[in-house]
Amino acid sequence: MNANNRILQKGLMTIVGILSSFSLIAQKLDVFENLQDYRKFSLMVGTSLYHSADSRITSGTMAPENLMNWGVSGGFEYDFRPERRLSFVLGLTLTKEPTSRFRLDIKKEEIPGVTSDYSSTIREAFSPSFSVPFYITYKFPLNKNQFLEFQTGGKVKWLPPGGSVYIVSISEDITDAVEVFTLKTETADKFYYGSYLFGAGITTLFSGFLIKTNFLYTLNFQDTYGGQYEFKNLSVSGSSTGTYALSGNNLSLMVSIAFRKPDSRRNDYY
Repeated sequence: MNANNRILQKGLMTIVGILSSFSLIAQKLDVFENLQDYRKFSLMVGTSLYHSADSRITSGTMAPENLMNWGVSGGFEYDFRPERRLSFVLGLTLTKEPTSRFRLDIKKEEIPGVTSDYSSTIREAFSPSFSVPFYITYKFPLNKNQFLEFQTGGKVKWLPPGGSVYIVSISEDITDAVEVFTLKTETADKFYYGSYLFGAGITTLFSGFLIKTNFLYTLNFQDTYGGQYEFKNLSVSGSSTGTYALSGNNLSLMVSIAFRKPDSRRNDYY
Protein backbone atom coordinates (compact mmCIF):
# COMPACT_ATOMS: atom_id res chain seq x y z
CA MET A 1 0.00 0.00 0.00
CA ASN A 2 1.56 3.32 -1.08
CA ALA A 3 1.59 6.51 0.98
CA ASN A 4 -1.38 8.08 -0.82
CA ASN A 5 -3.56 5.03 -0.20
CA ARG A 6 -2.63 5.00 3.49
CA ILE A 7 -3.50 8.68 3.82
CA LEU A 8 -6.81 8.14 2.02
CA GLN A 9 -7.68 5.14 4.20
CA LYS A 10 -6.90 7.04 7.41
CA GLY A 11 -8.93 10.00 6.19
CA LEU A 12 -11.95 7.84 5.42
CA MET A 13 -11.72 6.07 8.78
CA THR A 14 -11.57 9.43 10.55
CA ILE A 15 -14.63 10.71 8.70
CA VAL A 16 -16.59 7.54 9.44
CA GLY A 17 -15.61 7.75 13.11
CA ILE A 18 -16.68 11.37 13.38
CA LEU A 19 -20.01 10.73 11.67
CA SER A 20 -20.69 7.69 13.85
CA SER A 21 -19.93 9.61 17.02
CA PHE A 22 -22.02 12.54 15.85
CA SER A 23 -24.99 10.25 15.12
CA LEU A 24 -24.79 8.60 18.55
CA ILE A 25 -24.65 11.94 20.29
CA ALA A 26 -27.45 13.36 18.16
CA GLN A 27 -29.80 10.54 19.10
CA LYS A 28 -29.61 11.72 22.71
CA LEU A 29 -30.60 15.29 21.91
CA ASP A 30 -34.15 16.48 22.57
CA VAL A 31 -34.18 18.90 19.61
CA PHE A 32 -36.60 16.58 17.76
CA GLU A 33 -38.89 15.83 20.70
CA ASN A 34 -41.74 17.92 19.25
CA LEU A 35 -42.05 15.37 16.44
CA GLN A 36 -43.28 12.68 18.81
CA ASP A 37 -46.47 14.70 19.31
CA TYR A 38 -47.57 13.80 15.75
CA ARG A 39 -48.84 10.59 14.21
CA LYS A 40 -46.29 8.25 12.68
CA PHE A 41 -48.73 7.51 9.85
CA SER A 42 -48.95 10.20 7.17
CA LEU A 43 -50.96 10.58 3.98
CA MET A 44 -49.05 11.64 0.87
CA VAL A 45 -49.71 12.85 -2.65
CA GLY A 46 -47.28 13.85 -5.33
CA THR A 47 -46.40 14.40 -8.94
CA SER A 48 -43.43 13.09 -10.91
CA LEU A 49 -41.49 14.25 -13.95
CA TYR A 50 -40.30 11.24 -15.96
CA HIS A 51 -37.28 11.10 -18.23
CA SER A 52 -38.07 10.92 -21.92
CA ALA A 53 -37.80 7.50 -23.55
CA ASP A 54 -34.74 6.46 -25.54
CA SER A 55 -35.20 5.57 -29.23
CA ARG A 56 -32.33 4.09 -31.24
CA ILE A 57 -32.41 3.77 -35.01
CA THR A 58 -31.75 0.27 -36.34
CA SER A 59 -32.50 1.05 -40.00
CA GLY A 60 -33.29 4.16 -42.00
CA THR A 61 -32.89 7.73 -40.72
CA MET A 62 -36.01 8.62 -38.70
CA ALA A 63 -36.94 8.39 -35.01
CA PRO A 64 -39.75 9.90 -32.91
CA GLU A 65 -38.89 12.88 -30.73
CA ASN A 66 -39.45 11.48 -27.25
CA LEU A 67 -40.57 13.96 -24.60
CA MET A 68 -40.56 14.10 -20.81
CA ASN A 69 -43.82 13.06 -19.18
CA TRP A 70 -45.81 13.52 -15.96
CA GLY A 71 -47.30 11.08 -13.49
CA VAL A 72 -49.21 11.34 -10.22
CA SER A 73 -49.20 9.23 -7.06
CA GLY A 74 -50.75 8.88 -3.63
CA GLY A 75 -50.49 6.65 -0.59
CA PHE A 76 -49.28 6.64 2.98
CA GLU A 77 -46.06 6.34 4.97
CA TYR A 78 -45.08 5.15 8.44
CA ASP A 79 -42.12 6.83 10.17
CA PHE A 80 -40.81 4.44 12.82
CA ARG A 81 -38.81 6.95 14.93
CA PRO A 82 -39.74 10.51 13.92
CA GLU A 83 -38.40 11.90 17.21
CA ARG A 84 -34.86 10.72 16.36
CA ARG A 85 -32.33 12.31 14.04
CA LEU A 86 -31.99 9.00 12.22
CA SER A 87 -35.21 7.19 11.35
CA PHE A 88 -36.68 4.60 8.98
CA VAL A 89 -39.74 5.17 6.77
CA LEU A 90 -41.89 2.54 5.05
CA GLY A 91 -44.70 3.34 2.62
CA LEU A 92 -47.28 2.07 0.17
CA THR A 93 -47.91 4.04 -3.02
CA LEU A 94 -50.29 3.87 -5.98
CA THR A 95 -48.86 5.62 -9.04
CA LYS A 96 -50.34 6.55 -12.39
CA GLU A 97 -47.32 5.96 -14.64
CA PRO A 98 -46.94 7.21 -18.21
CA THR A 99 -46.15 4.78 -21.03
CA SER A 100 -45.07 7.13 -23.82
CA ARG A 101 -45.10 10.75 -24.97
CA PHE A 102 -43.51 11.78 -28.24
CA ARG A 103 -43.71 14.20 -31.13
CA LEU A 104 -44.01 13.34 -34.82
CA ASP A 105 -43.19 15.75 -37.64
CA ILE A 106 -43.79 14.45 -41.18
CA LYS A 107 -43.47 16.71 -44.22
CA LYS A 108 -46.31 16.82 -46.75
CA GLU A 109 -43.88 15.67 -49.45
CA GLU A 110 -43.73 12.28 -47.77
CA ILE A 111 -47.41 11.46 -48.49
CA PRO A 112 -48.75 11.85 -52.04
CA GLY A 113 -51.94 13.91 -52.12
CA VAL A 114 -51.42 15.54 -48.72
CA THR A 115 -51.33 19.36 -48.80
CA SER A 116 -50.01 20.16 -45.31
CA ASP A 117 -47.30 18.94 -42.94
CA TYR A 118 -48.27 16.57 -40.12
CA SER A 119 -47.14 17.62 -36.65
CA SER A 120 -48.54 16.20 -33.41
CA THR A 121 -47.58 15.52 -29.81
CA ILE A 122 -48.87 12.10 -28.80
CA ARG A 123 -49.41 10.90 -25.23
CA GLU A 124 -50.37 7.30 -24.59
CA ALA A 125 -52.54 6.10 -21.71
CA PHE A 126 -51.23 5.75 -18.15
CA SER A 127 -50.65 2.47 -16.32
CA PRO A 128 -51.21 1.95 -12.56
CA SER A 129 -48.40 0.60 -10.39
CA PHE A 130 -48.10 -0.30 -6.71
CA SER A 131 -44.85 0.23 -4.87
CA VAL A 132 -43.34 -0.11 -1.41
CA PRO A 133 -40.75 2.62 -0.78
CA PHE A 134 -38.39 2.26 2.16
CA TYR A 135 -35.69 4.69 3.15
CA ILE A 136 -33.60 6.15 5.94
CA THR A 137 -34.04 9.80 6.88
CA TYR A 138 -31.44 12.00 8.52
CA LYS A 139 -32.63 15.30 10.05
CA PHE A 140 -31.05 18.67 10.72
CA PRO A 141 -33.01 21.23 12.78
CA LEU A 142 -33.57 24.62 11.16
CA ASN A 143 -35.56 25.83 14.13
CA LYS A 144 -37.83 24.21 16.72
CA ASN A 145 -40.65 23.79 14.21
CA GLN A 146 -38.79 23.08 10.97
CA PHE A 147 -36.32 20.38 9.93
CA LEU A 148 -34.22 19.64 6.88
CA GLU A 149 -34.25 15.94 5.96
CA PHE A 150 -32.11 13.81 3.66
CA GLN A 151 -33.40 10.45 2.44
CA THR A 152 -31.82 7.42 0.83
CA GLY A 153 -33.24 3.95 0.28
CA GLY A 154 -35.07 1.83 -2.26
CA LYS A 155 -38.41 0.85 -3.71
CA VAL A 156 -40.05 -2.37 -4.87
CA LYS A 157 -42.70 -1.83 -7.53
CA TRP A 158 -45.33 -4.04 -9.15
CA LEU A 159 -46.45 -3.01 -12.64
CA PRO A 160 -49.21 -5.05 -14.33
CA PRO A 161 -47.86 -6.89 -17.40
CA GLY A 162 -49.14 -5.66 -20.72
CA GLY A 163 -48.43 -3.61 -23.80
CA SER A 164 -49.89 -1.24 -26.35
CA VAL A 165 -49.81 -0.49 -30.07
CA TYR A 166 -50.09 3.07 -31.36
CA ILE A 167 -50.67 3.70 -35.08
CA VAL A 168 -50.59 7.01 -36.96
CA SER A 169 -52.32 7.28 -40.33
CA ILE A 170 -52.39 10.40 -42.53
CA SER A 171 -54.64 11.44 -45.39
CA GLU A 172 -56.76 14.31 -46.64
CA ASP A 173 -59.57 11.75 -46.98
CA ILE A 174 -60.10 9.44 -44.02
CA THR A 175 -61.15 6.64 -46.37
CA ASP A 176 -57.69 6.66 -47.99
CA ALA A 177 -55.60 7.03 -44.83
CA VAL A 178 -51.97 5.90 -45.15
CA GLU A 179 -50.33 4.24 -42.16
CA VAL A 180 -47.01 6.01 -41.56
CA PHE A 181 -45.97 5.19 -38.00
CA THR A 182 -46.35 2.35 -35.51
CA LEU A 183 -45.11 2.11 -31.92
CA LYS A 184 -45.38 -1.16 -30.02
CA THR A 185 -44.53 -1.21 -26.30
CA GLU A 186 -44.70 -3.80 -23.54
CA THR A 187 -43.62 -4.16 -19.95
CA ALA A 188 -40.50 -6.08 -19.00
CA ASP A 189 -40.92 -9.79 -18.26
CA LYS A 190 -40.67 -9.26 -14.50
CA PHE A 191 -42.97 -9.73 -11.53
CA TYR A 192 -41.45 -6.74 -9.71
CA TYR A 193 -39.10 -3.83 -10.34
CA GLY A 194 -36.38 -2.48 -8.07
CA SER A 195 -35.33 1.15 -7.67
CA TYR A 196 -32.87 3.31 -5.75
CA LEU A 197 -34.25 6.42 -4.02
CA PHE A 198 -32.54 9.55 -2.74
CA GLY A 199 -33.63 13.08 -2.02
CA ALA A 200 -34.20 15.84 0.50
CA GLY A 201 -37.03 17.89 1.94
CA ILE A 202 -38.43 20.10 4.67
CA THR A 203 -40.69 19.11 7.58
CA THR A 204 -42.74 21.94 9.10
CA LEU A 205 -44.73 21.65 12.33
CA PHE A 206 -48.08 23.40 12.79
CA SER A 207 -50.41 23.39 15.78
CA GLY A 208 -52.62 20.54 14.53
CA PHE A 209 -50.50 18.78 11.90
CA LEU A 210 -47.11 18.62 10.21
CA ILE A 211 -46.30 18.90 6.52
CA LYS A 212 -43.40 17.16 4.76
CA THR A 213 -42.33 18.44 1.37
CA ASN A 214 -39.79 16.16 -0.30
CA PHE A 215 -38.00 15.96 -3.61
CA LEU A 216 -37.18 12.32 -4.37
CA TYR A 217 -35.28 10.93 -7.35
CA THR A 218 -36.09 7.37 -8.48
CA LEU A 219 -33.37 5.48 -10.36
CA ASN A 220 -34.72 2.18 -11.71
CA PHE A 221 -32.55 -0.90 -12.04
CA GLN A 222 -34.35 -1.87 -15.28
CA ASP A 223 -36.56 -0.26 -17.94
CA THR A 224 -40.31 -0.24 -17.29
CA TYR A 225 -41.28 -0.36 -20.97
CA GLY A 226 -39.54 -1.55 -24.11
CA GLY A 227 -40.57 -1.96 -27.72
CA GLN A 228 -40.07 -1.08 -31.37
CA TYR A 229 -41.16 1.70 -33.69
CA GLU A 230 -41.50 1.85 -37.46
CA PHE A 231 -41.91 4.62 -40.04
CA LYS A 232 -43.27 3.38 -43.37
CA ASN A 233 -44.97 4.41 -46.63
CA LEU A 234 -42.93 7.62 -46.81
CA SER A 235 -42.10 8.70 -50.37
CA VAL A 236 -38.90 10.61 -49.56
CA SER A 237 -37.46 9.06 -46.39
CA GLY A 238 -38.57 5.49 -46.99
CA SER A 239 -38.82 3.07 -44.06
CA SER A 240 -37.11 3.44 -40.69
CA THR A 241 -37.17 1.13 -37.67
CA GLY A 242 -35.73 1.31 -34.18
CA THR A 243 -35.99 0.34 -30.53
CA TYR A 244 -37.91 2.10 -27.78
CA ALA A 245 -37.02 2.04 -24.06
CA LEU A 246 -38.59 3.95 -21.17
CA SER A 247 -36.43 3.82 -18.03
CA GLY A 248 -39.11 5.12 -15.67
CA ASN A 249 -36.51 7.26 -13.88
CA ASN A 250 -38.19 10.32 -12.41
CA LEU A 251 -38.01 13.27 -10.05
CA SER A 252 -40.97 13.48 -7.65
CA LEU A 253 -42.39 16.25 -5.52
CA MET A 254 -44.13 14.54 -2.59
CA VAL A 255 -46.22 16.25 0.06
CA SER A 256 -47.19 14.37 3.25
CA ILE A 257 -49.42 15.33 6.14
CA ALA A 258 -49.45 13.79 9.63
CA PHE A 259 -51.92 14.93 12.28
CA ARG A 260 -51.14 15.85 15.85
CA LYS A 261 -52.03 13.32 18.52
CA PRO A 262 -54.60 14.24 21.17
CA ASP A 263 -52.94 15.13 24.47
CA SER A 264 -54.32 11.96 26.05
CA ARG A 265 -52.70 9.74 23.37
CA ARG A 266 -49.21 11.20 23.04
CA ASN A 267 -47.64 7.81 23.77
CA ASP A 268 -49.54 5.93 21.03
CA TYR A 269 -47.17 3.98 18.77
CA TYR A 270 -48.96 5.18 15.62
